[in-house]
Amino acid sequence: MLPKQDGLVALIWEIYQQTGYLDYVGGMPGGYQRQTNLHALYERAADYEKNGFKGLFRFVLFIERMQDRDDDLATAVPNTSDNMVHVMTIHGSKGLQFPIVFLNDIGKQFNQQDTRGRAILNDHLGIGISYLNTETREIQEPLQKQAVIDVTKNAGLSEEMRKLYVALTRAEQRLFLVGKVNPASGDKGSTLDVESVVGAWQAKTEETDLLLPTAERNSAKTYLDWIGPAISRHPVVTNTYGDSQIFNKLQDDPSSFTLTFYDNTKVVEGKEQVGNAAVEPQEWVKRQNQTGTEANGNAQQIVDIMNFKYPHQAATQTTAYQSVSEIKRLFDDPDNVQLGNYSQVDSSQMIKPGRYTQPSLATPTLFPKTAQKSRLQPRLGRQLI
Repeated sequence: MLPKQDGLVALIWEIYQQTGYLDYVGGMPGGYQRQTNLHALYERAADYEKNGFKGLFRFVLFIERMQDRDDDLATAVPNTSDNMVHVMTIHGSKGLQFPIVFLNDIGKQFNQQDTRGRAILNDHLGIGISYLNTETREIQEPLQKQAVIDVTKNAGLSEEMRKLYVALTRAEQRLFLVGKVNPASGDKGSTLDVESVVGAWQAKTEETDLLLPTAERNSAKTYLDWIGPAISRHPVVTNTYGDSQIFNKLQDDPSSFTLTFYDNTKVVEGKEQVGNAAVEPQEWVKRQNQTGTEANGNAQQIVDIMNFKYPHQAATQTTAYQSVSEIKRLFDDPDNVQLGNYSQVDSSQMIKPGRYTQPSLATPTLFPKTAQKSRLQPRLGRQLI
């Protein structure tokens, strides 16, 4: 029923989530490539539905036909190059891994254009239209349209959650989440009150449930509306900014992170420090030349290291254990080694031709030669007659 109600994309992602297969293949050899292929399947299912095609059976048939033609099902190539900064979308990062990841602008509002307007379309519920009262010239929002808006909004939030999951799992070593936090008072011009912001996050949580309430998850407008309340109950945050609720389920959590707030004053101070630390180009060149002069003193040491030859090279070509026969063979006559076990004096060791390579078949030794002739001659005579 899931592909009929929510589509193939939701079905594929539900399979990934319920089975944990996406994380499982990530731990296998070539895990990055395997995850990239799974995400490619997800993307192809999304493109398939965008083109107006529906149904799981038709999609499977579509994939089989593409496999038969060897068309568009080549292995997805994860583009990961070293020593460079990659700027990409969350969709573009699927299946890739990086040592350090910056997820910027997590305070940006989600795109909810699909839930705005006089007419809202939905694949399952149809269309929701605003009602115009021709007598009073008032526009009213019927219950049917509100239902369409709620379903469409929840589907969009589900997709944003999946994207956030992808973004948070791209980092191998460190993950930086950067976002803008408005003052708790709601006035953008007021000073940032960190304790009030953290307290507002904690107020959106429940004391007995680790999962955020459904109402708070559905009312989120940014990634920060999910991330902020989720981390506000962690000891790293509560030990610094206080805890408005008594929540002990995360006391033994080994996660380690840092929560830092910057206001305009700290940003200006940081810019001044960077400006004071700036060096003129001539001074920078002078320092580099001095560094190069100091490094030349170690030039000979570098040459010695690069030209080093191991003094016990012969030991690297022998095994740690050798039998007596192998040691004896090392001191044997080279001619005997090339000739093997063959000896010219012992003629019995000469290789004799096989019976099927001789020009004539040898006489069997089962009978004496005289008896064999007497038996063959009459039989040959009868054949001639």
